[in-house]
Amino acid sequence: MPPEQFDDMKKSLNIGGTLLEDNFQERIQMVKVLISNILDGLKRINYTLISPEYSLKDLLPQLKIGDDGMSQINIEEVMEGMHFEPEYYLKFLERDIAIQAIKSNPNFDIYNIIITIYSLNLLDSPSMDPLIKEIISSAFASVNLYEFKTKNSTLSVEISSEKKFFDKVTFSVGGKSSRYFNKPGYNIKIRGKEDLYGRTQFKFRPDASEPTYLRSKLASDIHKSLGIKGISSNYATLYINDEYLGLFIISDTYKLSWIEYEYGEKDTTSLYKCESNLESNYQSNSFINQNENITDLTEIMELLKTFDEAQSAADIENIFDVDNFLKELAIEYLLGSWDNFNNANNFFLYKQPNGKWIYLTYDFDNSFGANLDTLYCGVIYVDFPERMAECIKDHLIDTVEEYFKPLFKVEVAHMIDILILKDPSRFEKILSNIVKKVFNPATLYPHIDELKELIKPFIEKEKIRNKNGIYPGGYNLYADTINSFDEWDANSEFTMVKTLLGLNAYGLKYWILGKYRYVCKTYKLECDPIYIDKNYQYSINKEVEFKRYDISDIPLLSNVTNITNETPIVNITTEIETPTITSIPTFDYKCLAELIGYPCCPSIIKTIYAQDEYGDWGFDFKKQEWCGLTPYTGSSVDDECWSKIYGYSCCKRCMVYETDENGKWGFESNQWCGIPASC
Repeated sequence: MPPEQFDDMKKSLNIGGTLLEDNFQERIQMVKVLISNILDGLKRINYTLISPEYSLKDLLPQLKIGDDGMSQINIEEVMEGMHFEPEYYLKFLERDIAIQAIKSNPNFDIYNIIITIYSLNLLDSPSMDPLIKEIISSAFASVNLYEFKTKNSTLSVEISSEKKFFDKVTFSVGGKSSRYFNKPGYNIKIRGKEDLYGRTQFKFRPDASEPTYLRSKLASDIHKSLGIKGISSNYATLYINDEYLGLFIISDTYKLSWIEYEYGEKDTTSLYKCESNLESNYQSNSFINQNENITDLTEIMELLKTFDEAQSAADIENIFDVDNFLKELAIEYLLGSWDNFNNANNFFLYKQPNGKWIYLTYDFDNSFGANLDTLYCGVIYVDFPERMAECIKDHLIDTVEEYFKPLFKVEVAHMIDILILKDPSRFEKILSNIVKKVFNPATLYPHIDELKELIKPFIEKEKIRNKNGIYPGGYNLYADTINSFDEWDANSEFTMVKTLLGLNAYGLKYWILGKYRYVCKTYKLECDPIYIDKNYQYSINKEVEFKRYDISDIPLLSNVTNITNETPIVNITTEIETPTITSIPTFDYKCLAELIGYPCCPSIIKTIYAQDEYGDWGFDFKKQEWCGLTPYTGSSVDDECWSKIYGYSCCKRCMVYETDENGKWGFESNQWCGIPASC
């Protein structure tokens, strides 16, 4: 491309970094100001002037619109009905604290008011308050990034010494969230009548959200081995004007040309990009036809209505490829690929020539347990351990229902309910077949080793800055952070690593092993004894291991009901002292904590904030003191653990993972352990 355009592209990519962590106290103060400004703006609108054709007085009764067209609400009363205390935000009805706060007053639904104003297209009224217009616009508009694209490009491709040249190429910056990492992604479109192995459009992605460069490729290969229609992925290095941009995952993309190549249908009118969970109560722009000449959504709306009314697979079998959909859901569950159907993202619907719709999915960088915690806690609030405690969850033992219903969801999607939960037999059979055929260590471990060997030299090169101090392709200088080579190597194996999003990525092989064991046990499958054996050996790189979210040294928040700029949240620093016990009194104990003078937790307190030899610890916010959660059964905590004679330490918790002739076994810190007699 022309050098001046290349320079413009580099400048446009220097946009800032990802939000790794946040501070709850600061965030909630910002939210209070935001809500106050919204309410003030709502009071300054003349609703008669902005909407003479609608009776907003009737549509929005909570605004108490008077005869003069102005709202008569009392801002202080509305604010008093909002929740800004930390405990409220443990409910997880929304991952976003701002949205959760805006919805927190049951008697004044700001969220619905904003939705109504937006849906009635009232933003462009000359009488609309500029502040409200800005807030609503920013809430619904797509990310306002400079979209670099040029048609003034050529493409030279070299594959195994074979060279191809294309002189009509469109080159653009690709991705949304990926733009906030150090190295962005790109899109390439070959114009005219030429193609590259039957494809004309390609995505180049660095998959910076996960450390290994392996997850997308593995997911693609799993699809291919199962004969499931989907995106193909491989590796490529990219140069622009002879400047090395590094290693990328290259994949094709669901476009009209892809449909023509795979199905023989030219210029299809029935390919939709979806950002909803296949229910008809979707927001605008949730289903986008990929044929720009088609604007009528009647076809897709009728399909969604049929889904809504269906009570079983039989009700949609004649219009929807149910088996394919269940295979995709099984893969998503096994891979922990949360950013697909479970997040109403990264999938298409296509009406095949046979009349049946098919579900087509893509983008698997957030799979094999990478960043899965975001479904449960969103942003990590460093001063909010109560909320962070929900992140400390072993996703390897999520049931299907737990996986498809994270804590912030009120209920599972209708399609999950009717196709899996009401009658799981068909799904379980598909799940079992996938495990036996491909999702098992014996199949995937050697493939991972091959891929690692293939890309290792390029990964090493990725970690070296050039003479200007920039990583290959790292044009977003405000996000000048990448995972190290040791993190790449360790996370490709069994070690948990912290991602650039500040979240956990299970070790790739560790995720496969753990999920394989859980599914084998849960569904009573005949599985490879080598990998079921508790003595199966693997190593952990302690130097780069991510210990999840250590809340042991973070002050706990008090039960503050009114947070103002003048009254900051009080931090309570509490330490558990564990004096040496020389003798144990003979009176009855209800929990192990009473052995060292601490009370047992009330039944309402269940969250674990710390663990030691005296079991699990909760925190009583009303009394502002630690309390014990582990019941006392009469056994001394100093008793020798039965599993030590077999070479295994005692478990700190009481979760039973397996039982054999020796006793009950748990699995903690990547190792088997014996369940204590006190459990």
